[in-house]
This record gives sequence, C-alpha cells and structure tokens, in this order.
Amino acid sequence: MKHPPTATPVTPDMVVRVRADELRRCTRTRQLDRIAAQHHFSTDTEFDCYVDALLVHTGIDYDRLHQIEETRRRTQRQRARLTALGPTVRLWSAATMSRFTLCAHDGRVLWRDEFSDPGSIRTAADAAEASARQAIWLAEHARNYAGVYVARLALVLFRSRGIPCTRLHQTAEAAGLVLEVSTATTGNPAAEQRDAPEAVDWHTSDLTPLLQTGRTPA
Repeated sequence: MKHPPTATPVTPDMVVRVRADELRRCTRTRQLDRIAAQHHFSTDTEFDCYVDALLVHTGIDYDRLHQIEETRRRTQRQRARLTALGPTVRLWSAATMSRFTLCAHDGRVLWRDEFSDPGSIRTAADAAEASARQAIWLAEHARNYAGVYVARLALVLFRSRGIPCTRLHQTAEAAGLVLEVSTATTGNPAAEQRDAPEAVDWHTSDLTPLLQTGRTPA
C-alpha cells in the first residue's frame, strides 16, 4: 500500500528566497512580521532563522531596522514632551498659480513672493503644497532665531485637497517642527491678501512675535 508523499515543510529560507522582491519593499518591521505570521513562523527558532535569511538573501538587517524604529519612537516621544512645553508658530497660507502669501496669526503679511520654481506648479494643489513648504521653512527660521529646539507649527491652509500631508509632516519633522494642519476657506487673511500686487520680503518682518506660548486658536 502506497502512502501519500509527505509535504515538504516550508522553511524561512524558502519563503525569503521566493518573496525576496516583496520583502525588499518592506520599510517597517511590522511588515516583515506580517509575512512571518502568514507562514506561521511563531517559535523563537523559526523567527531567528527568518531574520537570518532576510540578511543573507535580501540584505535586510531586521535587528538594525528594529533599533532604528525604537530610536525614532523615543525621539518622537521626547519631541512631543518638549513641544507640549514649547512655543507655537501660527501661520496662514494661501497661493495663486504663480505666488504664495503667508500671514502671521494676527493677519499681518509676512511673506508674499513668486514661486522659485514656477515650472513645478501645475495644479492648485501643487501651489498650495509649495506655499505650505514655504511656511514650514519660515517657521523653522523663526524657531532657529529664537534658539528653540522644537516648536509646534499651527498652519492654516486655504486649500488642502490633493495635498500629500504625509510629506508635509515629514518636512516639518526634519525642520524641528510638529505640524498641525487645518483648512479655512473663509476668514483666511492670506487668501484675502494673496492678490495684492506688491511683494513682501520676509526679511522685513519681525519673526520674534511668531513664537507664542499656549494653544489658543489661530
């Protein structure tokens, strides 16, 4: 009597070899963990073999990636604590297809100028994003001028549809800012003053009052 052939067990090494391209696209340990769970690599030995195979066949250093994530989480927690105690920069932002306007919390125009790369502005969303990036740059400059390690940027946009907010948050984080984005299509002083003909150079604006304590609305 013939017995059915025994199925070959799926090993971590086999999985990593077959799914190498997919694994290389993973940027978080939780994504790698999900694939391990799909193949029931639940014991310490199996998972260690999976981690070893990742390094050998894909160049992914799981342990180093985990350390980077832990460091990032600690940094974010520390930054959040400092931000809760630190100042806030409140700015209004609006744009046309050719230039941007930024206003302080009190409606005073801080900066109105042409976009430095007009060829990159193809849609209203492009213009709004470019204006928001100028606001982040200005807030970073004010933070540095004040000698503050981290600050909150409460940024009110005239338009937010189509803007990749994740990229804005990443840009702000790199600038030492915790970004809070909201939208105001009415009562936005930047929008109300965006069509004024004259440019306003930010160098002529006093940036010191931009950093405020407290969390009163913009």
